[in-house]
Amino acid sequence: MARTRKLLTLLAVLLVVAAVAVWEVGRHAAGRTDAAPAPATAASAPVSTADTLPSSPTSQPASGAPSPTPAAASSSTSQCTASRSFVPTRFAIPRLKIVVPVVPVDEQSSNGTMAPPVDQPWEVAWIDTSNKPASRSPGVINLTAHTYHAGGAIGNSLYLTNPLRSGDLIVLSDGSGHESCYRYTKQVKFSASSYTSTSTVFYDQQSSPQVRLMICWDYHPDTRYWASRVVFYANPVRS
Repeated sequence: MARTRKLLTLLAVLLVVAAVAVWEVGRHAAGRTDAAPAPATAASAPVSTADTLPSSPTSQPASGAPSPTPAAASSSTSQCTASRSFVPTRFAIPRLKIVVPVVPVDEQSSNGTMAPPVDQPWEVAWIDTSNKPASRSPGVINLTAHTYHAGGAIGNSLYLTNPLRSGDLIVLSDGSGHESCYRYTKQVKFSASSYTSTSTVFYDQQSSPQVRLMICWDYHPDTRYWASRVVFYANPVRS
């Protein structure tokens, strides 16, 4: 029940965070007209759905939106054999040349948002009550990231503009030589309003160690409401 309350809190607060993000991004995207993009196709990545899904997304990345300037990331798994669990500080997807910071968050330090700062489109948050990378104990490594209605955030890229492919390598590291690797397997999209107390779509401390990264989707400009969530799943690479 504690995990359920946290997710319900996360879903509610993300709506507030998203509204602030809309205002912040809107200041830099004034004059642009958002158009409804086509949803991600099965060719990009396998998609499974939970509960009733709303209509297709109502915004797309705006031209000229900011993009990351990632450092090089190795696609080798030879170093992905951390001998102990660690607190992640870096999130990388070598094929997409993405290397971004990871910030640990909890309900108190993040004012209950459990998400990166609203003005940091290329940061990933690690919920510090979830499992740690390289842990052999059961439980999910819970990550969150932003989607901006006008584009330019990591969520827009991973779901639409440069989507993950099955088998993509995800590397979590701590900057001190510890790395843990995961292979992307699928994404689950569900409506925020349909989440139930028995759902384990994001939190699941009985699961085998696994990365789950959640973003917002299906923005409705009339209500400034993100109707859906997308969770990306990745399983550990074992040596």
